[in-house]
Amino acid sequence: GDPIWVAPDSYYPVTHEMFGEIVDEVLRVELGAGIDALTVLDNGRSITATIFLPEPLKVPGDESMLWPYYNLSDRHDQKGGLRSGPGPIRVVSANTQPLAEQQIEKSTLGRVFRHTAGIVRNWDQVKQAIRDDLVFARQTMTDFHETAQILAVEPFDLKQVRQFKKKWLPVTTSMSDRSRTYTENL
Repeated sequence: GDPIWVAPDSYYPVTHEMFGEIVDEVLRVELGAGIDALTVLDNGRSITATIFLPEPLKVPGDESMLWPYYNLSDRHDQKGGLRSGPGPIRVVSANTQPLAEQQIEKSTLGRVFRHTAGIVRNWDQVKQAIRDDLVFARQTMTDFHETAQILAVEPFDLKQVRQFKKKWLPVTTSMSDRSRTYTENL
């Protein structure tokens, strides 16, 4: 077949076996979690695991279930390395993977490990960092859920709603028509 990518000498891959160790660690730390999706993408250049955390979050007044996910991905191309972090995105295709990866990179709850000699040499520390991140992310989700439950029963007047929308959901020219319409109609 075609080569996936010609790597420089400084490239040290995280093997699929090593990736499996990380998935096993997450499942071991987060009791009750399970693999929602395990996907190989881009002709083998990327592998991703979407792990659902044990309980969906329920907020009064919202009938939907908020399933917290923990995403892991490992790329063997110029786009990255090993990424891990929580988020609401269920990765099942090459379309959803970049969204989850962007969320991890923007979040203070996730990490990106480049494929260098350090990742292999310090593999035990990498696994420990991901375990620590998972515990921290889980606590952050619990805090979010508690705050959402409090806010769900708090009465707000129309002025407060408008102030919130203006500050946190501004309509911008860079929004898609769909996003703009949705935001304006909240």
